[in-house]
Amino acid sequence: MHDIVSSFRLRKGVPATFFINSDFTDNRNMYFQHKSSLIIDHLLGQRIPKSLLSTVEKILPQENKQNTSLTSRMKSIKYLHRNVVDIIAANLNVDINGYLKKHQPYLTTEQIHSMIKRGFTFGAHSIDHPLYVELDLNEQLRQTITSIDFVKKNFHLNYRAFAFPHTDYGVSKEYFNSIKKSGLVDISFGTA
Repeated sequence: MHDIVSSFRLRKGVPATFFINSDFTDNRNMYFQHKSSLIIDHLLGQRIPKSLLSTVEKILPQENKQNTSLTSRMKSIKYLHRNVVDIIAANLNVDINGYLKKHQPYLTTEQIHSMIKRGFTFGAHSIDHPLYVELDLNEQLRQTITSIDFVKKNFHLNYRAFAFPHTDYGVSKEYFNSIKKSGLVDISFGTA
């Protein structure tokens, strides 16, 4: 986003707002499905002992066991079971933190400040990118408010924009009423 996308947009004169997840900024953590991808890459590129594969199979949530392959089961892990991905990574010695330090797939605070100086705007995109319909109302509100506070405070913005991760499909009217009543969001974006 910093090196390629924002530079290209500047050359073409196309403004943009970037929406960030507070937990991933500065590569402090990684989205659980990205972790799953690293694990799948590890499984496909290594000869894993059957006993270790059996351990991984036992760790997977029950609803993931009907899929035919281990990679399919890894891909079908839901947000509410995201901790399983970390347990599997540890069992397979997949170094998530090492990957984050080496590759830095997410924007850093310094990069965001640089992009703001170049005229781009930023908004919140939740703490760690859940599918909101899978969360209860309190967690939806916490994800939204915490991420908006993070972006506003860390980047000294005078606006509060929010874009739903994935979609706002199935999010209740109560959520929207609560957010509107709080006055914490100036504008939000969803695909539903």
